[in-house]
Amino acid sequence: SIGTENFDTLINFVVRVTRQFDVSPERTHMGFIQFSERSKVEIGLGNITDERGFERAIGNIVYQNGVFTNTGEAIREATDQLFDSPEARDVSKLMFLFTDGVPIIPSDAVNAGDEARRRGITITAVGITIIPGSIAEFNLMDITGSDQRVFLVETFNEEQLNDVVENLTTQACFLCPLLADVMLVVDGSGSIGTENF
Repeated sequence: SIGTENFDTLINFVVRVTRQFDVSPERTHMGFIQFSERSKVEIGLGNITDERGFERAIGNIVYQNGVFTNTGEAIREATDQLFDSPEARDVSKLMFLFTDGVPIIPSDAVNAGDEARRRGITITAVGITIIPGSIAEFNLMDITGSDQRVFLVETFNEEQLNDVVENLTTQACFLCPLLADVMLVVDGSGSIGTENF
C-alpha cells in the first residue's frame, strides 16, 4: 500500500526512470501497469512510442487508491504484455516494479516473478519505505531473483529518489540494450497516495 500523499512523487520518479531509455518505434517500447487489488494496463506495451507522449500519458494516470497490493497479478499482467501484446517484439524484456513491497500474498508474487524470469524477463524492483533486512526486502529479492536488482528508498523524499534513479539506471541500464520492451509496474494501493504517485 502506498497512500494518498505519495502518488505524484512516485509518478515523477517513474518518469525520471523512463528518461533513461530511448523510447521510439525503433528502440525501446514501454508500457505501464498500475496495481492494487487489481491490475490495470494504463499504457499498453508500445502503444505510445515517443518519449514526450509517454511522459504525458503517465502524467494523466489516475491513482487507484486501492486497498490491497496484488503484486503477483501485476507481474503476470506485465509478463503477458511483454510476450502476448500485438506490439511485443523478439528483444530484451525488462520489468521495473515500484512498490512498498508488501504483497497481499507474498508467495504468489514470488511465483509470478519466478515465471517471468523463466521466460527471460529481467525484473528490477524499487522498494519504497522498506527497511533493509525486512521480510519485504527479502520478498523483493525473491521476486527479482537477485539482491543486486533491488533498490530501497526509506521515504518518498525527492533527494533519495533521485539517488535511486542514478543507481537504478547505472545497474539496470547495464542490462538496457538499445532494443528492449519494458513494462513499468507501479503500486497504486492506498498507502502510496496521490501526492507521491
